[in-house]
Amino acid sequence: MVSDIIAFPERVPELLQAWCGPKLCRRFVVQMKFKGEPDWAAMAEARADHSLESFAGTLEPWTRDGALEMEIRQQDAECLSFDVTRCRYAEMYRALGIPELGALLSCNRDAALIEGYHPGVQLTRSTTLMQGGSCCDFRYELIQGSPSTNVPGVKS
Repeated sequence: MVSDIIAFPERVPELLQAWCGPKLCRRFVVQMKFKGEPDWAAMAEARADHSLESFAGTLEPWTRDGALEMEIRQQDAECLSFDVTRCRYAEMYRALGIPELGALLSCNRDAALIEGYHPGVQLTRSTTLMQGGSCCDFRYELIQGSPSTNVPGVKS
């Protein structure tokens, strides 16, 4: 499979759809994607503050050049809630005809990001643009009893 991707890079969307559409390679693609995943815990450690308010500050790069458009619903020490109303990532995957792959490669990293940044925060999302929803409803909430800024295992 890898040789096909290297030899025919223009066929990547078609080949991945053929492999992932019938769920033949779903696990393989996820493992391949996450092997190079950023170290979210290191990102949190680089910031002196591991609070949800600090986490909100990490969202700016994702919105650059209009890649994401979002509306903040709530932002305080215990909750960060926002809706993504436009996602150019979803638009790209839809244009390529592979929205399922977009959900697999792009949307799935959101839970890993917050888990690494602050394991005491839970992400709930009931809909995404990638899946055809009207928005991506991100709801990050501090789990009751978790420290708001000091994260076990992450130096402050």
